[in-house]
Amino acid sequence: MGNIGLVYDDQREYRKALEYHLKSLNIYKAVHGEIHSSVASCYGNIGSVFEEQGDYAKALEYYLKSLGISKSVYGENHPALATSYENLGKLYYLQREDKQALECHLKCLEMKKLAHGENHPSLATSYNYLALVYKYQGEYEQALEYHLQSLAIEKAVSGEKHPDVATYYTNIGSVYKRLGDYDKALEYHFKSLDIFKSVYEENHPAIATNYANLGSVYQCQGEYNQAVECYLKSFHIYKSVHGKDHPHTIAIYNLICKIESMIENTTDA
Repeated sequence: MGNIGLVYDDQREYRKALEYHLKSLNIYKAVHGEIHSSVASCYGNIGSVFEEQGDYAKALEYYLKSLGISKSVYGENHPALATSYENLGKLYYLQREDKQALECHLKCLEMKKLAHGENHPSLATSYNYLALVYKYQGEYEQALEYHLQSLAIEKAVSGEKHPDVATYYTNIGSVYKRLGDYDKALEYHFKSLDIFKSVYEENHPAIATNYANLGSVYQCQGEYNQAVECYLKSFHIYKSVHGKDHPHTIAIYNLICKIESMIENTTDA
């Protein structure tokens, strides 16, 4: 039942996902009682469904239940608590509670290192989450350092052409843009685009996002024609995948209109 719940969660069938996770939870509690690792896992799964629905208060409630039980089962500093701290860190980041997010992700990283050493694949995820928090805080050099650590681990584990490597290239490109190093930003966004194109079909949303990122950098450089070209590619993919009324499609369309207006005003001047 728990596995069925996870599948429904992946399919964004959240009502059914909750239904099966709650069934799983009730059976585990009936068999093992409240303080058991399987009960903690169920609470974590339920929290994840609420998070994906945007109900952060409920998600926090279940993540904290999961962490509390795990502490009772394993103790305060056991590596098994890493997932709970990672879930809480992601949630605090979404709520823009940076201090709590950093605290949780640093605890998670420490536990992963204790369990797996310095170069385990799971550390790449923790470094990435830490980088995202530092980026939001405007600590771009620190964010870049953690993103590069994520990239190095992921490339060692998955090779050069993995989608996760492409995602880390995207994140690095985004930080270079914030630093005003537009050439570096373009370099990493193009690296990301090449990988996504080799892995996915032409109309995959990840490719649309990549074109939007490239358009944003060109826009910052004042290269408006190239920006529009990239935004149009992004727009057509989003429209084919999500439809014309999806927020991503509308956002890109508005950017195109804005820049085309800027180009016209420049030409008139």
